[in-house]
Amino acid sequence: MTNRVASFLAALTIASACALLLEVNYTFAQERVDRFEGTLVLRDYSGSESKKFELDSDLKYVDPNGREWYAWKGLITDGASIPWFLWSVVGSPFTGEYRRAAIIHDFYCAHHFRQWETVSRVFYDAMLTDGVNSTKASLMYYAVVRFGPRWTIKETETCPKLQLCANPGKLEVNVSTPSVSKSFEKGYLDEVESVRKYIDENHPNLAQLQSLAASKPPIPQSYSDENIIDNWNDNLWRSRE
Repeated sequence: MTNRVASFLAALTIASACALLLEVNYTFAQERVDRFEGTLVLRDYSGSESKKFELDSDLKYVDPNGREWYAWKGLITDGASIPWFLWSVVGSPFTGEYRRAAIIHDFYCAHHFRQWETVSRVFYDAMLTDGVNSTKASLMYYAVVRFGPRWTIKETETCPKLQLCANPGKLEVNVSTPSVSKSFEKGYLDEVESVRKYIDENHPNLAQLQSLAASKPPIPQSYSDENIIDNWNDNLWRSRE
C-alpha cells in the first residue's frame, strides 16, 4: 500500500468517525425537550414591608416528559416555598442557577393547579435543565419535600372530559404548611447538613430522598382550605401525573 493510499484511508476513517459523532450529537439535541422559554424578570414589589418580588414577564418551562409549566406575569413571591431559615444552607431562591426553577415552583405552590409531588419533581428537573449539579438539586429537592407546603386536590368537573367550555372545572384544595418555630430551626439545619453528606456519599435517587424525608419526625403544620377555578387546560396535564 502506498503512502498516498494509506493517508487517504486514514483521512476517510477520521471523517467517518467525525460524521458519526456529529450524527449522535444531533440526535441527542433533537431528543432533548426540557427547556425554558421566556426571560426571568423580577422587580421589587412595592407596597409590601417584607422583601417580595413581582414577576414582570411570563415564564414557561417544558419538562423532560414534554409537559408545559408556567409562571404568569404578576406572580408575587418572597421565595418562601423554600423556608427562609434554610437559605443559609441551600441558598436563596433569588440567586444562583436555580432561580428560574424556584419561580416555577413558587407559582404552583401559590396556585395549586397540580399535585404537590409533581411540583416538587419539576423543581428538581428544572434545576438540572439550568445546569445545577445533581448533588445540589437533590438537596434542594429534599428541602422542599421535607419543609415545603403540601396539598390535596379534589376536582369538581363541569365540562365533558378533554373538552373546554365556558364554565370550567372547580378545584377544592386542602393545604398544609410546615410551621417551624425558632427553637427548632437549629435542629432542622443540622438535619439538612447531614442529608447533604448523605447525598455526597450515597447519591440517592428521588424515591430514596422521599423515604428519608418521611422517616424524619413530623413537623407541626398549619392548615387552610380554598376553592379555585381551573380556568385553563391544565387538567389535561394533571390527569397524566
